[in-house]
Amino acid sequence: MYKLMIVDDEKAMCEILAEIIAWKELGVEVVGTCKNGLEAFEKALELRPDILLTDIRMPGMSGIELIQKLTEEGLPTKFILLSAYGEFEYARQAMKYNVRHYLLKPCNEEQIQQAVSEVCSELVRLPMQNPKEKPEKIYSDITKKVLQIVEEELANTELSLKWIAENRLFLNVDYISKKFSTETGQKFSTYLNAFRMDRARELLISPEFTNIYEVADAVGYGNNPQYFSQIFKKVTGLSPTEYRKKLP
Repeated sequence: MYKLMIVDDEKAMCEILAEIIAWKELGVEVVGTCKNGLEAFEKALELRPDILLTDIRMPGMSGIELIQKLTEEGLPTKFILLSAYGEFEYARQAMKYNVRHYLLKPCNEEQIQQAVSEVCSELVRLPMQNPKEKPEKIYSDITKKVLQIVEEELANTELSLKWIAENRLFLNVDYISKKFSTETGQKFSTYLNAFRMDRARELLISPEFTNIYEVADAVGYGNNPQYFSQIFKKVTGLSPTEYRKKLP
């Protein structure tokens, strides 16, 4: 399971985030909660979490400063920022530390789950490389092929595990599904949705994709760009157009 730390100067918020989310279903374990950046910095160095969910404005050390210091320490931790409206300038500072995941307050349980799922999908694709810290995940040939096919067929509107089983692997879909979820710690549909939203974020900042429908088409929503915009806003709190305007 992936290790998650939660950082928020509101104690009640930390407790709510730790308790209301079905973390185990996401393949995640909450290993610590902290009330400020200074405490979080020390604990993160000790626990070395895979994921850190942090507020931006906190006494002592802000979320941005926390991310900067942990990055400088060489931690490969993935970060999710909690940002209130009007704080996007702070969030933008974190982009140079490769932070692409933001939750705009107030956010709901589903948005939190989706953001964490996206990060988990990145960890699946980019496992830890330092054997002294954490052994690299080893996948079976079948799971590796599924991940590769998702990359190759992302624009395919019919892409699903059933489609992969019938058209590419020619194996029983239930067998593939069980193997994939056991090895990656998440359902294929969760992985695919997170992968698509993550890729959409990347394409929205690319000068090669000037129109939203082009991005929708590239990530598998080509036949329904309006639905893509609805899903994107549900996940990020912003429409694709709003997200693009917020970026530098």
